[in-house]
Amino acid sequence: MDDCKAVSTPLCPNTKLSLEYTTEAVPSTFYRSIIGSLLYVTVSRPDIMYSVGFVAKFQSNPKVSHFQAAKRILRYVKGTISYGLYYTFSPSMSIAAFLDAD
Repeated sequence: MDDCKAVSTPLCPNTKLSLEYTTEAVPSTFYRSIIGSLLYVTVSRPDIMYSVGFVAKFQSNPKVSHFQAAKRILRYVKGTISYGLYYTFSPSMSIAAFLDAD
């Protein structure tokens, strides 16, 4: 993936994935490791949260189309490596909570 071409979106807008039983399966341990890494990245990259959750549904029986969608997310992350949230620590930080309990 070092030499891959970056893409501008994590998934194509019309991506439809399903539990296809006719296509070739992908090793589930490899697919799960990719999804686990992407879930770790979502802490600082909320822009990929929907896409990662979408492809994470197919961890039990991943197919080639699911693997290609996960690789597209990786290509998006590679092209947008400078994006993300930066969390800082401040000693004067306060937490405010609101509750509407009718």
